[in-house]
Amino acid sequence: MIFYIIVIVAAAVLLTNMTRKKQKGIEDGQQPAFAMGSFTKEQRTLVKEQYKAYRRKIFEENPRAARFDKRKKGWITFLIVLRLFLLVVVTCTQVNVSEGPFVLLIIGMLLGVFPSLIILLVAMAPKWQFACMLYLLAAQQILNFINSMAEIGIQSLGDFLWSVSEGFKMNPFLIILDMISWSYVLVLLLTAVCLTLIPGNRELAQQSEELYDRMKDFRPEL
Repeated sequence: MIFYIIVIVAAAVLLTNMTRKKQKGIEDGQQPAFAMGSFTKEQRTLVKEQYKAYRRKIFEENPRAARFDKRKKGWITFLIVLRLFLLVVVTCTQVNVSEGPFVLLIIGMLLGVFPSLIILLVAMAPKWQFACMLYLLAAQQILNFINSMAEIGIQSLGDFLWSVSEGFKMNPFLIILDMISWSYVLVLLLTAVCLTLIPGNRELAQQSEELYDRMKDFRPEL
């Protein structure tokens, strides 16, 4: 329950950031707070070009922070894509063994992955503090793993290794898929550590946050 409450808070933070960006930025054609809708098509095109040049200039002034922000977003995007890939593969493997309707299976999978996607999107924000939510996501998945092991009677490391060995003989694909899922949790933890505990990365995150704050001061020249 606490996990889902925090996810709701994360969703509220994400929506707030999106609203703020829509009001004060025009990247990717979004309308800013200064009456973009009243511009002609040619003026909107000109403003977009001015904004891109303004953004490029700001990020060129601090290339280290710009590279950090780009790599951070790229890595978290990779984690999102990998999470969705695992979801699709798991869904396909359960189609033949599930007794319920296929549509309900898909809906259940989507509802299960939605909180993870919300947290990953929030962690993509410039503030390094938001990346702390990755610890929560990793902890939640670790608890799910422990509960799953307990349900099938695995109570020790020896039991776990034996089940992996026997499972690999029966269906190596599923065991490999499980290993990828376990590795994904470790990657989440390492990502959280890199973004929140390494002083250099926290400093770069603060600098990139300042860059985004400066972009809010953009005003078009028409």
